[in-house]
Amino acid sequence: MHSYGLVEVPSLFQNLKSAQYRRRNPEASFLYQTVQENWKTFETEAERDGRNLPFYVKKEFESFLKCGVLAHGFVRLKCEGCRHEKLVGFSCKRRGFCPSCCGRRMSESGIFLSEEVFPRVPIRQWVLSVPIPLRYYMAGNPGLMSRVLSITNRVVRRHYQTKGHRMGMDSPETGAVTLIQRFGGSVNLNIHFHQLWMEGVFFKNSDADPAKFGFVPKTTNDEVVDVLSTIRKRVVRLLIKRGYLEKDESLTGTGAEGFENSEALLSGLLSASTQNKIALGERQGQAVRKVGSFGGPNEKPRLGPLCATLGGFSLHANVFIPEDKPEKLEKLCRYVSRPPVAESRLFKQENGEVGYFLKSQWSDGTFAVSFSALEFIEKLVALIPQPRIHLTRFHGVLAPNHAWRKSVVPEPKKKKEDGSKCHHGRMKWAELLKRVFQIDLKKCPDCAGEVKFVSAIMKRDVVVKILDHLKLPSELPRWSPPRAPPNMSFEF
Repeated sequence: MHSYGLVEVPSLFQNLKSAQYRRRNPEASFLYQTVQENWKTFETEAERDGRNLPFYVKKEFESFLKCGVLAHGFVRLKCEGCRHEKLVGFSCKRRGFCPSCCGRRMSESGIFLSEEVFPRVPIRQWVLSVPIPLRYYMAGNPGLMSRVLSITNRVVRRHYQTKGHRMGMDSPETGAVTLIQRFGGSVNLNIHFHQLWMEGVFFKNSDADPAKFGFVPKTTNDEVVDVLSTIRKRVVRLLIKRGYLEKDESLTGTGAEGFENSEALLSGLLSASTQNKIALGERQGQAVRKVGSFGGPNEKPRLGPLCATLGGFSLHANVFIPEDKPEKLEKLCRYVSRPPVAESRLFKQENGEVGYFLKSQWSDGTFAVSFSALEFIEKLVALIPQPRIHLTRFHGVLAPNHAWRKSVVPEPKKKKEDGSKCHHGRMKWAELLKRVFQIDLKKCPDCAGEVKFVSAIMKRDVVVKILDHLKLPSELPRWSPPRAPPNMSFEF
């Protein structure tokens, strides 16, 4: 069982060189309190009239309530010098919206991809966004999402192979890693693809020779437009074939009918989230409220180089990482695998409702969005991915079964005691803290002695005894009971 207590925001440490580990206190966060007080009410309201939420959604919220809470068990660490002890709570290991667990996965992914997957070659990020109806269809149909991603891969791969052929390379191959993001900047469902492609191709002079990397000319604006046009044409053709569009590219009205998930309730939540609307409650069908000022009515969207927009499809390819900047590559990998909800942007409004700051101000002046507590829970439900769906995928020479992969990816830095190669696994909690926050948990901050693992405490009576002795909260957090709906009938 893994345990950790990552502090989410690095700015909490004024001086990273002298930073010390501080156990996170999830019960005190606004996100935790909002979920704790409102989840049961939302569940009761949503499942009224015989509707059901999927099991994996309920499991996500139940696990989140336990994540990092010492009353549910912990690990004991002790310094061999001064005998000072630390307690570390267990994690929920979910991938929905938990900032701590998603933050750990983000840090691990950045290290793994930059050091053990990508060779030292230039990398370009291609970001594909799709029209709103297609986002909804892909949310409920993982097979359709895979087909759209496959079309995108073939088009971009052909783009690089064509450049390799023009430079006289035989059988050129390239590779990429796709990180599928399900969220937008306003806690909305927005399935889009972040693809990290090698800006070049691998080739072989003969079958016996190892694969060599060949540089190709950098991507141009016209090439981005051509790639997007081809992607759009092929995706539209797929949607017409599947019955989502008519031949004139108009919607057929296929909504929940094209939804593989049988729960009509979840279908409605996903549909509303993709459109930035509310699905349940008093404001059902209304748009998410904005916080900000009105901008100019004739303002145009900002467009930059190596970007193109066509028929609801958007392609951005302006982020480029040179081969000699591994630290920038790790930063980019962490960015594309970031958590869907940033606690630093979440705030409580004066009226008690939930506010969420946008990363950048919208053209109409909006700088934050506002939700009631139940509306915010509704948005979290839509962000939870279905089980057994991979959100990180490898293509081309970086695919697991590609014949050239062993000669392309870097050699593993870690080796077993017998000298054999060590496959990548979850990083140890102490190693991750040292890498990300420069906190050496193996050394005691008081006497510089060695800190070692003592035991994992999971029995309830032992947990209570230790926490009571240390004067720490030992009572298990409880869900707030469901509240009755407001009575709107008045007698005069």
